[in-house]
Amino acid sequence: MALSWYTKRKVIIISILLIPVLVYVALYLVSNYEPPTCFDGKRNGGEQGVDCGGGCKRVCTDDVSGLAVLFTRAFKTSDGVYNVLAQVENTNRDIWSPRARYIFNFYNENDALIHTEQGETFIPVLSEFFVFEGPIRLDEAPARIEFVFETGIVWEKAERPENVLVVQNQRLTNAGVSPRLTAVVENDGFLPIEDIEVIAVIKRDNEPIATSRTFIDYLEDDAVQGVTFTWPEQSFIVTEVGQCASPLDAVLVIDRSGSMNDDSENPPQPITDVKNAASGFVEGLENSDRAGVVSFATEASNPVDSILIGNKNSVIQAIDAISITAAAEVGSTNLGDALDKATSLLSSPRFFADKEVPRTIIALTDGRANAPEEPGGEIYAEDKANRAKLGGITLYIIGLGDEVNTSYLERIATSPRHYYGAASRSVLSSIYANIADEICEYETKGPTVVEIYLRTPDIYR
Repeated sequence: MALSWYTKRKVIIISILLIPVLVYVALYLVSNYEPPTCFDGKRNGGEQGVDCGGGCKRVCTDDVSGLAVLFTRAFKTSDGVYNVLAQVENTNRDIWSPRARYIFNFYNENDALIHTEQGETFIPVLSEFFVFEGPIRLDEAPARIEFVFETGIVWEKAERPENVLVVQNQRLTNAGVSPRLTAVVENDGFLPIEDIEVIAVIKRDNEPIATSRTFIDYLEDDAVQGVTFTWPEQSFIVTEVGQCASPLDAVLVIDRSGSMNDDSENPPQPITDVKNAASGFVEGLENSDRAGVVSFATEASNPVDSILIGNKNSVIQAIDAISITAAAEVGSTNLGDALDKATSLLSSPRFFADKEVPRTIIALTDGRANAPEEPGGEIYAEDKANRAKLGGITLYIIGLGDEVNTSYLERIATSPRHYYGAASRSVLSSIYANIADEICEYETKGPTVVEIYLRTPDIYR
């Protein structure tokens, strides 16, 4: 049935009136529309749960396997003070947590709770990792330690990152008393890395016996940084404290330039204290060890003060005979010539029980290398230092006083940790003693195994 003229007119008028309303409603809906996100507290947009799963970076808790605590152990560092370590395994592939709260509960022999320690860590993808806390002061020794993660761990998707942090040159020394562990951490990647946690674990017969921790705040790409761990009140038990497991060959290089008597002329200082400290080093050598001496000013001694021999008394006499001549008083400092002659003394390797005997140069100077004029003292000394190191010789440098070029001496030593700065002559004996302990290879009951673990959430960025 055809619409009447009146009806058609009515429809047109109503339509005209509704158009603005419909346009307003449409504009309102468009301007106030919020697309689904992973942070709106709603399950929308294809998510498996509220703000998790599907296209969201966050992983739903129901899709995460449990974490396995492999062991928890406390290590006494001194009376009433402990470090505690938990080893945990994350079996989840491509899932990590940037933050997870945890609790260590300490119980005494009556199984009564005596202390609680809380903290926060990250959980790496598909790996075993350590959680460290310490130092912790306890009124009584713990008999049992419980480690648990709190609820509410945030899990996220992530690919397993490439391992670009490398540990090199691990060395455990002074195992019998106040052990010291040094190592070098290298960033082998193309980006700087921040917040590196470095955990050291000492094991004997595959059982952890000690642990410690330090941090590297920032490490440039293709850069290295030394780390040091100490246990002042502990011992990692050696067969015979003070006796090396194998012989060693060492050449002492001693500065006798004019500045070495500036502190005093009767007796001349600091040269007298330097000679006493160096003699103490030789006195502590074993009968199977050999030592030599090269002193230097504008040139190194020629012939050398002492060839490489096993007669300690003869070497000590050679050290005692070192003096500052009138020519040296107005001369220069030729460290390179002394390093060259010391390297020549050590040029022929010696073997003991089918192992090459460690060869070491310990060089002391109180000034800047400024001779010869061509190609320049520092250039010449660095060239000779590189020759020694390439030949398998370990080079220790002692910089005495505040006139030395510290950064330069650190560079020409085998590594920065092989440089010792002596602010005054009073610390020289302890420095020589530390070096003696470092170059001595102790045999341990065990064996003792050193493991260093590197952890950083920065690799997931």
